[in-house]
Amino acid sequence: LNVSVGMSTGQILLFDIRSNKPYFIKDHNYNLPIKHIDFHTQNDDYILSMDKKICKIWNRHTGKNLTSIEPGTPLNDMLNIPGSGLICLTNDSPKIFVYYIPTLGNAPKWCTFLDNITEELEEKPADTVYENHNYRIDNIPSEWFYDSILLKYPSIVFKYRSWFDHVKPDIIPDGTDMIKLKQWQIALMIQAQIQAEQRQQSLN
Repeated sequence: LNVSVGMSTGQILLFDIRSNKPYFIKDHNYNLPIKHIDFHTQNDDYILSMDKKICKIWNRHTGKNLTSIEPGTPLNDMLNIPGSGLICLTNDSPKIFVYYIPTLGNAPKWCTFLDNITEELEEKPADTVYENHNYRIDNIPSEWFYDSILLKYPSIVFKYRSWFDHVKPDIIPDGTDMIKLKQWQIALMIQAQIQAEQRQQSLN
């Protein structure tokens, strides 16, 4: 029964839909429009909110930050892989930033090696104690993102189909450009889903 509203001035308002007044207000303190808000898919005590400068993960009851991600390049959109601690941030650079936050959940089944790495790091003695840490996964080819996430999870593709509005499914790209080829595959998936929904609506 909860709904969140992002403001152009950088606040997130949390409502119980049975009330017309927010029960909590979180301020990013940058006076930038909120671009994306998600209740975490595994632990709905946490909310992920993003403006173009920073992504914050915080407790919706207390407002306390679990962690913040500030990559240093303008952010455009965010994706939390369902049921996991893996977060992807699209931005103005050629790369997709991928972060793993174990506190939020385990790694997805298709990249369980992240859990193994985390366990190894936690087992090693260290003088410094890291709390509420997150791991940035650098140098991941874009092909991995398409193969491991988008092409395997059609529901995610359809939710974020606006990312692929520029791709024309009736124009086959040059086979030497793997990214454009994978984007074309995704555009075909979106087109097929839309056509299936239209057929279903015509039968009703």
